[in-house]
Amino acid sequence: MVEKGRTDAAHKREMITFPVGGQEYCVDMRFVHPICQWRPLIHLLHAPRFICGMLQIGDSILPTIDVAARLRLPTTEPTKRHIILLVEIAHQKVGLLAEGGCQRY
Repeated sequence: MVEKGRTDAAHKREMITFPVGGQEYCVDMRFVHPICQWRPLIHLLHAPRFICGMLQIGDSILPTIDVAARLRLPTTEPTKRHIILLVEIAHQKVGLLAEGGCQRY
């Protein structure tokens, strides 16, 4: 049993924050795989507006989501300051396009 006011190390969560549209969002580090710098993506015809393309990582090709577009926030053209967080959502890996400057908590 954990005493009131103390935190059990097993219950601590590490989060990573990333900026999108002038706001900070976070993801549990358990679901984040490597973070990579922006690189050109394989574009898809007729994809939803928030899918910026497919990212090739080794033998895998992952869909990449523009978080700002998905949240209907103003979007910007990706530059080398942007990053792609590789995360696992519902047992599928995807890339999340963010504006760089991640922090771990």
